[in-house]
Amino acid sequence: MRVQIGGPILGTSRFRRYDLGGCSLMIGRKHTGKLPDIDFSAKSVQEIGKDLMNALDEFILERDGKVFLKLARPLTLRYSRDLTIRIDPFLTPAFLIFEDFEDGRGCVVMARTEETAEDLIKKFDETVKWPEDFPGFLKTVKKNDQVLGVVGNVGKVTGIWTRGSIVVI
Repeated sequence: MRVQIGGPILGTSRFRRYDLGGCSLMIGRKHTGKLPDIDFSAKSVQEIGKDLMNALDEFILERDGKVFLKLARPLTLRYSRDLTIRIDPFLTPAFLIFEDFEDGRGCVVMARTEETAEDLIKKFDETVKWPEDFPGFLKTVKKNDQVLGVVGNVGKVTGIWTRGSIVVI
């Protein structure tokens, strides 16, 4: 199963897609109930994701490149031509942000909160300019209990740290 992020989310037969209030919601095809009654346009992605957790066994919620996901099986996400990752369901529920910087750098942050993910994306942009900057950045990441995983790349070099299983493909 592959999903493209950063443009329209594309799914396969594993998920059904719904466009709701500026969000894309993909739920497992096995779900037969109705969608929860949520105002998708009035809440943050994290708030909506928390509301969906009790109603759905597996889902991906995306708005403006920010993703909240809860998985039952591993999922492969393709972020760009150069970066595809496979996420183990053990790391979910989680909030995920991808940022592709114009100078050939990119970073995926998987965290328990939107605020943590956004802070780390900003820190990556400010501190990781060259491949040799990764070790210091990852040392900071490891100290934060809210971070579940980080994958960053500068040119052709990729750095990764995770509390579970994120595989760069």
